[in-house]
Amino acid sequence: MEIAVVVSTFERPGLLTRCLASLAAQRGVEGRFEVVVTDDGSQDETRRLRADAIRSLPYPLSLLTSRSSVGRCVRKCHWPGYPNPHAPLSILCSFILAVGV
Repeated sequence: MEIAVVVSTFERPGLLTRCLASLAAQRGVEGRFEVVVTDDGSQDETRRLRADAIRSLPYPLSLLTSRSSVGRCVRKCHWPGYPNPHAPLSILCSFILAVGV
């Protein structure tokens, strides 16, 4: 792996679906990236969507969930993916910043 794409989300299943599909549509990078989804305690359909994605996407996908912060702790949700990515370079995609609290 060359790149770990870390996607942070909180109750944004539509955005997460589009992001994962967009990553799946990339050409010429097969086998060169992995995706780590960090979920800040979503209680909506985001949980099911993540489970469905594992079975259908053409790249390695890891799922990490913070059960305690429920959408309010951006830093806590971003960093769980960083200790164990298999790639030397990480890219952070964050939807949690769009949440109005």
